[in-house]
Parts: sequence; C-alpha cells; structure tokens
Amino acid sequence: MKTEYEKMRSGEQYDFSDPQVSGSITRAQSLCARLQHMTISDEYYREVISELIPGMDKTACVCPPFHCDHGHGITIGEGTFFG
Repeated sequence: MKTEYEKMRSGEQYDFSDPQVSGSITRAQSLCARLQHMTISDEYYREVISELIPGMDKTACVCPPFHCDHGHGITIGEGTFFG
C-alpha cells in the first residue's frame, strides 16, 4: 500500500493532511521564507536553496523571491538561471 506522500508524488489523489505531506509543505514554506530575505550573493543562499531543491547543480541559479510547495521534486539542470 502506498503512503499518502507516494500517492502525491505519482499524481494520485492523496490526503493533504497526512503528516509527511504537510511536513514537507511546512519545510518548503520555511525555506522559501528564508530565501525571500536573500540575494544570490548572500553567504547562505546556496545552502538554503540546496536544502530546498536537493541535487540542484552548482552552476544553476534561482533568484529570490521563489515559492514552491515541496522543493525536493524539482529538477534544475546545469547552467539554468531563472528569477
């Protein structure tokens, strides 16, 4: 049996109030809030954006402000820039 989180990731209907799903959203909201007060040149920018979007290539850049629901499902390729 799939967890609610697995259902969400596979595009199935899921329970939004599931602790794992809501925890993922809360985590992303907190990291996005931190990013709102940064620029790409801030000391901790790369640490925060990498925590929000794991595996993001070091040559990629996401200029704040940035908002997302979870972050860890995002794939950003080498040399990508958006803001």
